[in-house]
Amino acid sequence: NSIELPGELSRRLPRGFTFEAWVYLESPPLADQQYKTIVSRFPRDAQAQPGSEAGSNPEADFVLQVDPRTGRLVFFMGGGRGECERTSLGYGVALFSSGDYNLKPYEWTHVAFTVFGTQTQENPFMAKLFVNGQEVPQAPELPGNTWREECHRNYLRFEPVHVGFYNNGMEQNWEGRIDEVRIWSEPREDADIANDYIRPLTGNEPALLAYYQMDEGEGVVIRDATRGNLNGQAMLPAWIPSQASTEQVDGVSGFPVHLMLQARSTIAGDDEFDYIITELPRNGGLFTTGTPIELLEQADVDNARQVDSELTYVSNIGFNGYDAFGYAAVSKQTGLRSETHFVAINVADYEA
Repeated sequence: NSIELPGELSRRLPRGFTFEAWVYLESPPLADQQYKTIVSRFPRDAQAQPGSEAGSNPEADFVLQVDPRTGRLVFFMGGGRGECERTSLGYGVALFSSGDYNLKPYEWTHVAFTVFGTQTQENPFMAKLFVNGQEVPQAPELPGNTWREECHRNYLRFEPVHVGFYNNGMEQNWEGRIDEVRIWSEPREDADIANDYIRPLTGNEPALLAYYQMDEGEGVVIRDATRGNLNGQAMLPAWIPSQASTEQVDGVSGFPVHLMLQARSTIAGDDEFDYIITELPRNGGLFTTGTPIELLEQADVDNARQVDSELTYVSNIGFNGYDAFGYAAVSKQTGLRSETHFVAINVADYEA
């Protein structure tokens, strides 16, 4: 239940790059569980550090994991042993999520990290961590985004990148689903990550090194949707029907787009639903269709205000590109709330 990406991808992966994926954690918050790995690059002769759980190998290159007890994301880049190990447990960069940025089990979440560096500079400038298109702030008591001067990056360009697997002397797999893996040959701008994380790609985007849509449904070959043909190899994959948490609709800048929120019952008999908005659009507004018409605000999200199944979206005047919002359904029979479903609006220019 993991994927080994080809060695050629590692050799082409520059020192500065971006990784993105949609993940769905199927691991309850039990205290005795191992960290769950999203992606890693590590030496084959990995050895665990005594008393450590996450990362725990100063000789690894990079590791993105989740602590299933809290949903906390943990991103490490190994910085070697010696002084780096003595002062910072061997990590050149260590980033952590907290609060609303932590992963929630049984809910799709987009995660990403960027590494800033150049081919002429051995160590990165810094790294950033993102959740659902937003940079994860690092608390003042945490190490921060900047690379530590006493550390030296392990640029393991001849070791494969693993999706859903890490071995630091203890094997740590992902537990759940992973979809839409994207690897870019540059550190993407914050705005680009925010604008593109929810929209489908064509595979021809500039600097897109590899793109794994995970739509095969059978077999062990994970196809790269770019022209690079950097296909991966899955280990014991468990294929399931597509359960994409997004849908796409078209619109025109400044004009209303009428939307119908939908849900499907998983219990016998008829069920009805209430709806709540979980994330507002960033480049337009959502409006109720009742009387009076109201613009939904952040307070409505924070207070889980119930809305009707019909809403209207209007983009900001002059905006074109992708915008998105999220909603969840609440069963009137059971009171259970669904995972967030995202609606992406492809807003075109107005042409008179």
